[in-house]
Amino acid sequence: MGTHRIDKITRYEIRRYADNSQVIATCHWVDGYGQQGTTSGDPANLQTSAKGAPHHTPGPWHIGAGNGAGAIFSDEGRMLLTEAGGTTLFPIATVCYGYRDDEDEANAHLIAAAPDLLAALKDLLDQADETYPHFESPRGTANRMLARAAIEKATLA
Repeated sequence: MGTHRIDKITRYEIRRYADNSQVIATCHWVDGYGQQGTTSGDPANLQTSAKGAPHHTPGPWHIGAGNGAGAIFSDEGRMLLTEAGGTTLFPIATVCYGYRDDEDEANAHLIAAAPDLLAALKDLLDQADETYPHFESPRGTANRMLARAAIEKATLA
């Protein structure tokens, strides 16, 4: 049984029950093999590609538990459709445990916080550029350069 990456969304519908008890999203898609299909479910769990969206999986992310222990997952889910019509949930990363549990756990938390840290750094840099456009102290210039380098490293920009 294989998986298919959705290459094109042909139609996306959101329906709300009359009593507002549930919202169902239906995504009509075409995969890389030209096969068409439909997937329905909670809108938060259906991933689609949007032009201009980040190249990484959008946050927030969390550390898995139970069968997913040691893995970092997106709160929105990262699913591929299987040939049988089901879905498979994929982690973003898996943290290797066994070196030093406290350090391994700290690494997992740092990875899970990455999208939030990136967004906060971008916002702070934008705010600093707007509020202090002519701030040219050696420390301010160095900090802005470090921030831009970190953003570039994280986004492959």
